[in-house]
Amino acid sequence: RECASKMRGSSQALNALDRAGVSLTLVDVGASLEPFPPFRPLLGHATYVGFDPDLREMHTEASESGRRVIIDKALVAERDRASARFFLTRNPTCSSTLRPFDEGLAPYLHAYRFEVVDETEVAATTLSDALASASLERVDWIKLDTQGTDLRLLEGLDESLFATLMAVDAEPGFDQYYEGEDVFGDLHREMTGRGFWLSDIELTRAVRLRRETFDDNLGARSKLARRTYEFTLKSSPIAAGPRYLRTLASLDKAGASRSDYLRLWACAYFSGNHPYALDAIVECRARHGADADTDTLVDLTVRRNRSDARRRIWRLAEKVNIRNLKRFVSKPY
Repeated sequence: RECASKMRGSSQALNALDRAGVSLTLVDVGASLEPFPPFRPLLGHATYVGFDPDLREMHTEASESGRRVIIDKALVAERDRASARFFLTRNPTCSSTLRPFDEGLAPYLHAYRFEVVDETEVAATTLSDALASASLERVDWIKLDTQGTDLRLLEGLDESLFATLMAVDAEPGFDQYYEGEDVFGDLHREMTGRGFWLSDIELTRAVRLRRETFDDNLGARSKLARRTYEFTLKSSPIAAGPRYLRTLASLDKAGASRSDYLRLWACAYFSGNHPYALDAIVECRARHGADADTDTLVDLTVRRNRSDARRRIWRLAEKVNIRNLKRFVSKPY
């Protein structure tokens, strides 16, 4: 029943956005395996642009409506580069225009996934040029999984394109696992300095154990046994999966239109940040007036938040202890 209610809510939201003339442009950089999961409910109502020069794992299932563009070029920040060296790794999702950094990877059990099995020269383009060639003048939500070049690609965007961004997902490492890699700290400073806030973060973890130590002491005789160790031993964070959403203050400063607020609402809502989605749609109504569509979206978002609260009421049990009860009665909310 909960799933059916969620699907009805998504359908109502998409219909309201359609009536308001709002359609998102979703850019998926590093789109091997399948489209970015949060994009999927939007695919029939949006323009989807997928980039990945390593097409060994690309899935391009058709959608009933909406536009889909797949570009098999490497993305670079420099406008004068027509091609790029692409390093194909044992695991296709680790392939990059940067060479894996052996010294940084050596302490980890999963380093073999980054082994370069081939190198190829591939056609390259900038994100701005690629979108222009597809007659797209904005990008609302971008997912970057470029194995080391997320920040430089964002910095290389034309200012007019960057101003249209409402949501950014990236996957930077904490340390360099590719030569010259853009790391999390640099990306975070750039995004928060340009009108975004960190709305969510996931951690990628790996076992810090040198391969030679593993082979000499825990050496597994089969691939399955080795993988079992890899996924069951104590792991440590090696990379972040941050999501950034544009702040309401930055929209206000830019004199954002009604459609800008609705696009931010859509990115927040479909990324699962229903509290911030409520803030965005209430601000939209306050600045641009109420109408049937914004009223529908406010009501939908209120119901979604209430449903989330009911569904997660069990989390209160984690907070029930003497210390927190004392805080509850002694400190103002």
